[in-house]
This record gives sequence, C-alpha cells and structure tokens, in this order.
Amino acid sequence: MITLAREARGLSQGQLAERIGASQGHLSKVEAGLLPASAGMHANLVEVLDYTPEFFCWSDPVFGPSTCEFYHRKRQSLSNKLLRTLHARMNVQRIQIGKLLASVEIGTVRVPKIQPEEADGSPSEVARLIRASWQLPAGPVKSLTEAIENAGGIVVRSDFGTQQLDAVSRWVPGMPPLFFVNRQAPGDRQRLTLAHELGHIVMHQVPNPDMEQEAFEFAAELLMPESDIKQYFAGLTIPKLAALKAVWMVSMAAIARRAKELGSITERQYRSLVMRLNRLGFRTNEPPELNVAPEDPSLLSEMFELYRRDLDYSQSELASLLGVREDELRLTYGLAPAHDDHRTQLRLLGGARSGSI
Repeated sequence: MITLAREARGLSQGQLAERIGASQGHLSKVEAGLLPASAGMHANLVEVLDYTPEFFCWSDPVFGPSTCEFYHRKRQSLSNKLLRTLHARMNVQRIQIGKLLASVEIGTVRVPKIQPEEADGSPSEVARLIRASWQLPAGPVKSLTEAIENAGGIVVRSDFGTQQLDAVSRWVPGMPPLFFVNRQAPGDRQRLTLAHELGHIVMHQVPNPDMEQEAFEFAAELLMPESDIKQYFAGLTIPKLAALKAVWMVSMAAIARRAKELGSITERQYRSLVMRLNRLGFRTNEPPELNVAPEDPSLLSEMFELYRRDLDYSQSELASLLGVREDELRLTYGLAPAHDDHRTQLRLLGGARSGSI
C-alpha cells in the first residue's frame, strides 16, 4: 500500500524517502515487506502521501496492467512515470469501489465474454450480439454509458492529467467490469473509446496481434451498425458528415472511416474527405457547435447516495471508509449534496433498508 500510494502521488521511491526523512534503502525494505514501518514512519507517510492511517493497513490485492490496458497506440507515447501514476490511481479507485460494493448490490453483470472465433471470426458479429443481448434499439446508441451500467459495468470519469489517453478498462476477479474514462476527452471521443474498451473486455481474454483492430471494428459496429447507417453514406460531404455526427454522436472522421470500411466510399474519396477535414482544422478540433455532450455515469453517484441516505454515512465517514480526505473524495467522485427525494436503483446487501425504486 505504501508503494501504491507513492505511485498514485507521482513520487519515486527516492523522493518519498527524502520527504519522510528516511534512507531510500530503508524505505525499499519497508515497501518490500522486509522491515515493518515504525509508528513515526507511518505518521510521516500519512502526512506526505495524504491518505488516512487506515489506508496503509489495507490488504486488498493490487493488480498489474491487463492484457490490453496499455497497448493502444496513443499509450505508447506516455512516459513510464505517468503510466505508473495512472495505473496506481486506478488501483486505488478499484479498491475504493470494492469497499462501496461490500454493502451494495448492483445486480447481475450482463457483460459476456465472446471470442471473435465464436462469432464466425467477426468482431462486428460480436458487437451485434451485444446489442441484441442488451436489447438496444436500432440506430444510434443514445447513451453507451447507461447501456454499460444497465449491464452491471461501472463507468468512472477521471482526470488522467493528460489528453494522450482516453480510457482504460479493468475486469478483475470479484469485481464488475470497470471503465475509466478521461473527463478531458471530448464527448464523441469518450463514446468511441468507451466502445473500444468494451470490445477488449468482451473479446480479449487471450491476447492476439490483431486485438486493437478487432476492438476498433467492434466499436464501429456497436455505435454505427452497418444495417442502420450505410443508407446515409451516399454523396458524403463535409456538411453531411456534420449532420451525421449530430445523430450518431461520433466524430466526423470516425464516420468517414466507417463509410470507407463499409465500401460506401472509395479509398480516394476517403483521403479527400480527410484532407478537407485537415484543411478546416477539424481533425483535432471539430466545430464547437457540433460538440457531443459527455455522458454522465450515474451508478457511482447512486452508490454514494445510498450510503448517505440508507446507511447514514456522513461525508467524513465516507472519506474515512475510502482512505482519503473529504476534499479529495469530492474532487475524485464529483459528490453533490444529498437530496432527500433522490431514489436509486440499488439495494443494500443483507436485508437492510432497500434503495430500490
């Protein structure tokens, strides 16, 4: 837990040792479990790393990166230090969510694991199976975040401290699948990347060299089903891409790429559209009037509300449960004041008062 807290705060072992007044060798042995942390060191760790004293006594497992976690092309440019920091923060949040789930039941997880070879080798067919099993209506997915949470996944909007990484997914034993989405990313990119991560969660228990392309194909079919969108690709122009973006809530570039993949436009036509998007500056920043609003997760907010309303937790007690100060709790999870009339779809475990609608 010392190592996890240190990396979550972006500190090297040497930096932490200096700040708590210890030698790096001594701290290294403490982190390795070869020496106990003295009461004085414990107090210094609490002060410097800004976690509660109880945090350092937790015995929850810490998991390393998953098969797909850091293999996206954008992740390759991230520094190792930032990757370690992000990974540690996600581990901390995973542990915190696990502590919340100790008294809350979110229902059955309905996120299946389907290898592409089980669906005729087609990631698109896997996406169609997901849409069918979740009973998503034809056309655009109104809210992918809501669909995932209805299926028992948990979506967490986080500040990654960088725009080079849009989302990371984790599914570890004993937990529902978790999807960490970068709150700094535009709403259309959040949706496409969330669909991409869902593809990894569903299809890639075993790594393969094509898994990134498979996840892209899955995401495209999930958000832009061939049977629904292809009819709109005739005479594709920049204004038409803009109109389609308003309906399908993905970027104009993603729609153009989808049209090429489905054979509705040629490679030459696709390159021409991309060049025009580049000249207009739309490849990186599409017109603000076309911005897609970020999807707001609700499951975590409902869990916190249930703790406050049905379990009578104060905000300070919630912070203590999760091992942080109150201001960090509010900042990390965007907690709003409790509302007496708010009802959640969750229920307590063990027969206590229910939070069900």
